[in-house]
Amino acid sequence: MKTLKKGFTLIELLVVIAIIAILAAILFPVFASAKDAAKKAASISNLKQTVMGSILYMTDADDKLTVTQWPSWYINVAREQAYVKNRDMYKAANSPWKQGAMQRREADNGSGNYMFDPVDGCVGLQPSTAGLPYYQDVYPPLDYEANSSLFSWTQTNCTGRWWPSGNGGVQQGKTQNDGEITDIAKVVLWIQFPQAFFQWPGGTSGPSAAFWGANFRGYHAEGSVVGHFDGHAKYYKFQKLLPRGVEWSGANVEWKAWGFSWGDPSVQ
Repeated sequence: MKTLKKGFTLIELLVVIAIIAILAAILFPVFASAKDAAKKAASISNLKQTVMGSILYMTDADDKLTVTQWPSWYINVAREQAYVKNRDMYKAANSPWKQGAMQRREADNGSGNYMFDPVDGCVGLQPSTAGLPYYQDVYPPLDYEANSSLFSWTQTNCTGRWWPSGNGGVQQGKTQNDGEITDIAKVVLWIQFPQAFFQWPGGTSGPSAAFWGANFRGYHAEGSVVGHFDGHAKYYKFQKLLPRGVEWSGANVEWKAWGFSWGDPSVQ
């Protein structure tokens, strides 16, 4: 006589399902955290290479950073391509914008395209065959911004994209020995962009919210990767980078002031 094999009861089945659900709830955040940690490590590596590219450029430019047109930092990295020959390292691992966050900001900001033509009188690079909106064959996709504190404003007689009158302006890069710098290991040269939802065009509605969300505070667990002027890269939480919760408070405590004589040393 055959004996019937006993199957799962409904209660046993429900217990198994509950255990699987509990394990999934525990493990999924762990997997997500590990994935973000890997992407953060990739961003640190990329940003370190970006800083080294800028430093290599300086060795052939009287120890000065490249001339630029604020805030079009994609021009800087285009000028530095001869020293790095790598377009991919300017991308943040978690960035959703294939064209680059800096390009997205200037070309798709909701109020017109402000991308500089590479042959513009204030730029002077090779012509682009790709053209608008991003001139992507000349400008590498860029998810980083440079520290504007490391550049001095000068006037030139070029016909800049933002200066149709012919009295264009550029920013001359400083050196590591600039008199305002007290510690190049603290000075930020490159940083992931954006670090927060309120950065230009700014606000919790319109283009800014559509681009990176009304609560965005960095690509990696509410923080961003930074490349320092001495060549090392590091991750910082949002509260460290922008302790007053705004892009610039005037108190000289934000990341743009670190390592400068006029910066508040208590937050560096």
